[in-house]
Formats: sequence, C-alpha cells, structure tokens
Amino acid sequence: MNWHRQIYLLFLFASAPFFVWTSFEMYGLTFKGLQMLFYSITHSMPVLLGVVSLSAIVFLLLYMINLAYLFLIKNDGQYSLSKNAVIAVLVAQTIHTILLVT
Repeated sequence: MNWHRQIYLLFLFASAPFFVWTSFEMYGLTFKGLQMLFYSITHSMPVLLGVVSLSAIVFLLLYMINLAYLFLIKNDGQYSLSKNAVIAVLVAQTIHTILLVT
C-alpha cells in the first residue's frame, strides 16, 4: 500500500467521529423533539466535543481532497485510490452535509 492510500485512509478514519456523532444526534436524539446540534455533549463531555470538532475539520479536508482528486488531479494510475470509492465517499459526505444543514 503506498503513502497516498495510507493518508487517505487516515483522513477517512479521522473524520469518522464527526460523521457518526452527527448521525446519532440527527437520527437518534431528535426523535424526542428538536434540539441544537452538540447540545448533548457541550456541558457534559468536553473531551468528546473536542474530538468531534477536530474530526469536523478533517471531514471538510477530506471533502476537499475528494474534490481535488476527482476534478483537479490527472489520474493516470499513479494513485492507488479507486475512483469509484472516492465518488462513493464524496456522495456520502454530500448527502450527510445536506441533511445536517436542513
């Protein structure tokens, strides 16, 4: 496995806490009624809030990396990333972000 793929997987796993926690808040906690995002962890779990906040930054960086890989970088086989996998991650991130904003 080359270093491009290792860095991509590192970013993918580092953005997972943001994806998982916001999904839990959007779909698990809001069944009881509307609430502010991160309200459940702001006062009681500051370490988790820090991890999720840092993970949100990595989530945005991964989004930009995916866009750059698809549209800016000439893919001539030097990167070991599957274009279909990058598209799948980008679509999942886009849908999650749209649902998060609405």
